[in-house]
Amino acid sequence: LILTYLDITQSKQDHEIQRATAESLQSVLDSAPSGMFLMDAIRDEDGRITDFEIALSNQTAADLTHHALNELICCPTSELFPYYKEAGFFDAYANVVETGEPLRTHQSYYADGVAGWFDVTVVKRGDGVV
Repeated sequence: LILTYLDITQSKQDHEIQRATAESLQSVLDSAPSGMFLMDAIRDEDGRITDFEIALSNQTAADLTHHALNELICCPTSELFPYYKEAGFFDAYANVVETGEPLRTHQSYYADGVAGWFDVTVVKRGDGVV
């Protein structure tokens, strides 16, 4: 019989802090009256943005888009909302990522189970994230 052990107390404590922080962030997001997405740019081998992927969303966004919250996460935006490229959202998001210039616009969207006019604000966060 060989017995080994390693003290992982700090690792477990760090994990619990991260979990509690993530739950707090999701609670704050879900209490917001505005729909929110945190999106990562998807790039091809040449570095061109080809799509976006939702990394984080709030319940309001899920309700507005008629998707379950877990359906939105880690899915290419064009799979969820095929019309978003034709409607100009993709180009607008890509421009914000490439230039760093924030965007605020009023935009209608009547496709993919979504219907209405939206006050849209897009800002760059980090490298390639809106």
